[in-house]
Amino acid sequence: MQRNDLAAKEKWSRSRRNFLKMSSLMSAMLLSGCWSEEDRRGENERLGDPSHPICYVRGTLLLTPGGYRKIEDLRIGDLLVGLKGVAHAVQWIGRSRRRRPKDERWPDRVKPVRIRRDALGPGAPERDLLVSQNHRLFIDGLLIRAMDLVNGGTIFIDPCEGALQIDYFHVMTERHAIIIASGAFSETMLPISACKEAFDNFAECAPLFLFDARFGEEPCAPVYNECGWRGQLLSRLRSALSPLVDRRTRFDRIRDRLEFESAARFG
Repeated sequence: MQRNDLAAKEKWSRSRRNFLKMSSLMSAMLLSGCWSEEDRRGENERLGDPSHPICYVRGTLLLTPGGYRKIEDLRIGDLLVGLKGVAHAVQWIGRSRRRRPKDERWPDRVKPVRIRRDALGPGAPERDLLVSQNHRLFIDGLLIRAMDLVNGGTIFIDPCEGALQIDYFHVMTERHAIIIASGAFSETMLPISACKEAFDNFAECAPLFLFDARFGEEPCAPVYNECGWRGQLLSRLRSALSPLVDRRTRFDRIRDRLEFESAARFG
C-alpha cells in the first residue's frame, strides 16, 4: 500500500511540475512574440547556425582503448570507444573558439550546458560534463539535445561568468556514432552542409572531401527533434495529463525521470 501511495504521489508531483513549466513557457512565449524562430527552422539550418557552437568544451574526457583522453589532445587516426566496445577512428577534429569582452556577458547561445555527475544515471557522467546546447546525448536508446534536458538542478545552462574564452571541439569518425564522454553516452559529428561555418578550422577538412561525401548520412540512432515552443508545450502537456491519460513519448518519460531524480537530489 505504501508503495502505491508513493507512486501516486510521484505522478501528481510530475503533473504539478509540468503544469508549472507550461505556465513559464507560455509567459516566455508572450514576451517573445509567440512562436520562436526555432519552430520555423529546419534541423540543418538550426544546428549549423555559426552563432550556435557545436559539441564538447575543452577538457572533456573521451574514452579511448587506452583510457580517457582530453578531446583537445586527440589526433586524426586515434580510436574512440563506442557502444558495445566498438572502436571508431577519428577522421577530423573541428575547433571553434569564442571570446567576450570583459564588460559584456556571454550570448545565450554560446553558453554550454553543464551536466552534473550522475545526472543521467550512476556514473553518467562520472564528472561534470560541459557540452554545447545543441549537442546530443544518447539516453535509453534516444539521441536528445542537451538543452532539451535542462532541469535547473542536475542539468543547467552554465553562465561561465569567470571565462573570457570558451573553446568547443567536435570529433568526426568514419560514421556517425555513439562514444563515451566522461562515462556518458554521447554522439560524434553528423556532417551537414550548414555546420561548415561553425568551425574555425574547417579549411583543414575541405581538401579531404569528408563532408561532401557524407551529406545526407542518417543518424546512428533515433533522434528527438521537436524543437521550439510548440514542441515543448505539447511535451509538457502530455506529462501534466499523464496521471489521467498517459500519452507520453519516450522523450517525455526520459525527461520526467531525470527531473524527478534532480528534484530528489536538490529539492
